[in-house]
Amino acid sequence: MACISWFSATSQNDARPLIEKGNSFYNKEDYRNAAVQYKHACQLDSLSFDAWYNFGNALCKMNKYILASDAYDKAMKLTADKTLKANIFHNVGNMECDQKHYEKAITLYKQALILNPKDEDTRYNLAFAQEEFRKEEEARKMLEKMNDQQKKDEKPKPSKFAEDCMKKAAELVQQFKFEEALKLMQDGVKKDKSVDLFNDFIKKLEGIVTIINDNKE
Repeated sequence: MACISWFSATSQNDARPLIEKGNSFYNKEDYRNAAVQYKHACQLDSLSFDAWYNFGNALCKMNKYILASDAYDKAMKLTADKTLKANIFHNVGNMECDQKHYEKAITLYKQALILNPKDEDTRYNLAFAQEEFRKEEEARKMLEKMNDQQKKDEKPKPSKFAEDCMKKAAELVQQFKFEEALKLMQDGVKKDKSVDLFNDFIKKLEGIVTIINDNKE
């Protein structure tokens, strides 16, 4: 997934020594010093594609992705060459991939392949990003499914009002005031549906009250 190597086409003569010095550091994997040389070259010749492109590569190697993107953006505006533009899309795609921004990386790799359809490295990286994105989507959907199932499995809880109704009704039952307890619960359901969570208790009260009324008759 490494960046495409530094580029050394012709450029302004005054910036060339700095670019070449930067290339020397880059080849030794001394990306910090390479970036310093490329930055000086950019300052000396702000229209040098080589300087901005190589500066972006060095920054990319140091994981300074925001600065690298800015350098690549400047380089992109300084060339009409499709292959060079494809290289930039490829490199920015790599940066997004390194940060696990696979959807963005896929878009960038596709743009690179439109400009350079024969680039097998980009095609490989595209396949990699697509597979990782697929895995992420599967994991996301599975997590959503688990959360939905958990919500379904969670039993609703009675409100404080419902709990207070139940407590008062239980006290009335202990005093053998079954009819008052039933009315309390029935009125409670009208005010708060969660009182109905004590439906088993209400049903028992209804049965007791029915027996009491039958005996009265």
